[in-house]
Amino acid sequence: MEIPKPDGGVRNLGVPTVTDRFVQQAIAQILTPIYEEQFHEHSYGFRPNRCAQQAIITALDMMMERIG
Repeated sequence: MEIPKPDGGVRNLGVPTVTDRFVQQAIAQILTPIYEEQFHEHSYGFRPNRCAQQAIITALDMMMERIG
């Protein structure tokens, strides 16, 4: 599938097949428990049950602790 770019070119868009998604999910289910415990407690990017809002709240809390 091609998507037009503003400069007149095109960008190829690859859509994963069902098999690709199945394999990706299977690998993620195996690797996530292994590596999740090794991540820093304040790492929020692309981690299960974490979001940008939690990162902001944590950062604000840490700032308030240092100020107050």
